[in-house]
Amino acid sequence: MATVISTSQVAKDYAIKGNGGSYILFRENKRWIPSVDIHSITSFLPLEKEISSLIKSGVFNHDTLKYRDRKGLWHYTNTRVRNLIEYAWSSSPATLINSLRYVVADKPLLEGQGKKEVKYACTLERRRELIRPIIDRLEALPPDADPKYFVLKELFRGKLANTKVLIFCEYLRTALYLEEKLQVDFPEITICSTVEKRRDVVQQRKFESDTLELIKRFAPVANDGKIEGKFRKKDIDILITTNALSTGVNLQDASVVINYDMPWTPDVLIQRAGRVLRLWKEPRTVSFYTFIYDFGPVETHLHEVSNRIRKRLNRLLERTEKAQQFSELPLLSNEESVRYGDIGDLSRIKVARLKEVSLEELEEFTGTSPFLDHSRTLLQHQSEALALLNDLASARYYTGSRPQVYLLLRDEEGRPHFIHFDEQTRRFLSTTEDDLFDLLKCPPDMEVAAVGADEVERRIQNVFLRWLRSERGRAEQRFERVCGCLLVPEGQGSTKDLLR
Repeated sequence: MATVISTSQVAKDYAIKGNGGSYILFRENKRWIPSVDIHSITSFLPLEKEISSLIKSGVFNHDTLKYRDRKGLWHYTNTRVRNLIEYAWSSSPATLINSLRYVVADKPLLEGQGKKEVKYACTLERRRELIRPIIDRLEALPPDADPKYFVLKELFRGKLANTKVLIFCEYLRTALYLEEKLQVDFPEITICSTVEKRRDVVQQRKFESDTLELIKRFAPVANDGKIEGKFRKKDIDILITTNALSTGVNLQDASVVINYDMPWTPDVLIQRAGRVLRLWKEPRTVSFYTFIYDFGPVETHLHEVSNRIRKRLNRLLERTEKAQQFSELPLLSNEESVRYGDIGDLSRIKVARLKEVSLEELEEFTGTSPFLDHSRTLLQHQSEALALLNDLASARYYTGSRPQVYLLLRDEEGRPHFIHFDEQTRRFLSTTEDDLFDLLKCPPDMEVAAVGADEVERRIQNVFLRWLRSERGRAEQRFERVCGCLLVPEGQGSTKDLLR
């Protein structure tokens, strides 16, 4: 009967800690664990007095609405439009203008809720009388009058110059707005967005035909061999996206993530961080910048608006702390703030460096990126792994639906080669190291799959020989089998019936 290969066995050739930082070693190939730098940026909102007065006037009051949130739960509220306006205000002038236009349309609709009509407390004429002057003021804002964008631009002119950067926005129009403004201010660098405007409609680009190419051009190293197609356009320096790319894609060619908009929930911050917080081929620091908003000194009668927005922000920060995921990410430190420029009220914008996070601290944030948990486990079992012999063969159950084979080989120059093969489709799979760790991780007492040792060896050897024949010249080299594992779908015994 075959035995189970534990994480320690797969981790045989790994180690952690070195002069340049911490790393996991695949023979001569090091995969470095990045250090993390966390910053917050505090910015005030445009037209504070005018828009606060507009909100205070009650122009956005409406009859009770029923709507469904992102989790599918139903809510009843008469402040939905006011909340949407406040969120849009904190994002960008472009998003705020678009939201205000919904309120003064001939048939006012609730933004983002299809064709649901809103019954406002005041007349359409009154709403237009109060709101249209604000729209005109927002459209006439000079380029540097948007505080958030002003700081972003100065970051790219200063400490983030010549750096590959990933920017996350909550709103489609904010993403498009940033792309258009950055392309004007930085014509020498390549800036792209996963959002497009087609026939006056702002929408996400189609993933397969457009966004996939942007991902490959932005992160060619992380996606080498994973995304098919030859893209001859220039590599992308700055990629602007929404939460559509916060999960499921590899973007770790970038070393900087900017949360231009605070997300609705703290777990989104963690998902965004996971796009770049991965093992890398050399030591480096990954930096996170999060924009948060605040008010300047406003009229006493407007404090209700400013306090409500502050409370909403604080609730998000509290939930972030409770999640124990980058718990200090959005908080301001006691360090002296860095100020960009001194042009009137723009001098109130503050950029604060919070801290550098150590590996030990990162290990507590187990949801941030899988490699942190794997690194800790590998280190704990390193001595046991070093005592193991080569050419181990094993079989174990896993949660997938098709039998698969994993092989770790070493060539005659000592370099490792990972093989991941789907027996049912008879295809070699392109799988990242992080994903392989997720796939193979198991406790030492895990149940052994009910597959005979001879069958395990035969299937592993068949995959090995198929791999040798798959590329010309490969069979002429010498490869040593370090270990192999047959992955059997749960509830199955022998895999013969699955392969018929």
